Amino acid sequence: MNKIVGMAVLAIGLTGLGIWGSIVDAPRIEAKVRAGAEAALAQAGSGAEIALTVRGRDVYAAGTASNDGGAQALRAALGAAPGLRVLRDDFTDLAIAAPFFLTVEKGQTTTATGYVPSEALRSELAAALGGAATAPLVLARGAPDGWPDLARAGLKALGNMTQGRLSIEGTTVILVGEVTNQTQAQAVDAALGPVAMVIKDITVLDDGLPIAYDLTLDSTGRAMLNGKLPVGVVPQDVATALGLAAISGSAQTARIGAAGDIGFLSAWASALPHIEEMTAKVGPQGRSVQAKLRAGADVAAVMAALQSGDFAVQIDVPEPASKPEPEPKPLAPAQPVAVAVPMSPLGFEITLNGCQGATDALLAQTTIIFLPNLDTLEPSAAAVIENLAAIARDCTGAALRAEVGGHTDTSGDADENIALSARRAEAVRAALVAAGVPDMQIEAAGYGSAQPISENETPEGRAKNRRTTLVWRK
Repeated sequence: MNKIVGMAVLAIGLTGLGIWGSIVDAPRIEAKVRAGAEAALAQAGSGAEIALTVRGRDVYAAGTASNDGGAQALRAALGAAPGLRVLRDDFTDLAIAAPFFLTVEKGQTTTATGYVPSEALRSELAAALGGAATAPLVLARGAPDGWPDLARAGLKALGNMTQGRLSIEGTTVILVGEVTNQTQAQAVDAALGPVAMVIKDITVLDDGLPIAYDLTLDSTGRAMLNGKLPVGVVPQDVATALGLAAISGSAQTARIGAAGDIGFLSAWASALPHIEEMTAKVGPQGRSVQAKLRAGADVAAVMAALQSGDFAVQIDVPEPASKPEPEPKPLAPAQPVAVAVPMSPLGFEITLNGCQGATDALLAQTTIIFLPNLDTLEPSAAAVIENLAAIARDCTGAALRAEVGGHTDTSGDADENIALSARRAEAVRAALVAAGVPDMQIEAAGYGSAQPISENETPEGRAKNRRTTLVWRK
């Protein structure tokens, strides 16, 4: 009897000890299962977007699978977690995005829209964007092979630009914008080195060459400025200092270096009424000015004014008027003389063919860029407009007329493309008129996608078809 009682006591003791052990050890087991499940999720590439509940050795997981293998890969990873007994899940695979694209705009602020294949890459891009909001980037499947490397390379290239737009369409990287100098341009190229398909339209704001510019004034009072102006000086500053309403030419402003000083021009303004023609040159070799004076000009005053600014001055003083010579006897009728073809100071003949050739050459080298899907010119278009206006002012002076044509690719609705191309053509026309091109001699027309110059099946072809043209006629 005592033996039976002893065995009963022992059984009760062991049962109690087991219950006590399970109560004490349960939190440790549950923590171990949770740690294993979280590690499995992290290794599979999904984390914050998955809700995880652990009770003992049972795991419940729900959410959107943003890892490469989708829901199936998450189930396999969690199923292999150590200590897990039962797995219940409610996973949803990401939707497929077609086309899979990314667009990043960099200006005073940086914005990003499009798709990313994983939450981890979205976090990585947020760091590369310098804190810009990446909430508009939608998690989706459908990214081409190697897409994350394209995004990293494109963002690195954009980071070397002062402003611009990065677009990744499929496996093509498109980069449009500005860099300050050639060093930044080389850094952009280096960042894009691993990318096979690249379309670039990048303006280098400063070519790194020294300050050098020419100022000319002809007998009609027309002033022209060409070359590279000092930092902070724009052509209108020169015109204002000289007391002129406007000034033509293709002068550009340096973006790097010391600020320039054109204070000497205020002294020149007082001398201009006495000057018939003038050419001034500023460059690394020094400063010089040659002037032809009008009859009766105050030579000493003009000389003193032009010498301000440390210029070497050469003045051509007209001869005093002489007594009129006797009228010569009538000569035999003169033979017809060939009329010289007028030449633009920009180096082309001011004829229908000459104007069209100069315009086509300029637009082949540079592009007039608009904000996406808008008729608003990007800041980089200002330099192209000014150079185009310099040509147009000479050509309209020869009684030629011009038509600004807007063209699009075949993407989107055809009627909307025609309307957009017409608005963009009018925006360019208005900018040219503001730059001095006569309003009555220039008009605008939108052609949509009706006049392609390349195929519309590739990003490269579509980029070529999105353009602005200028056609001259008598």
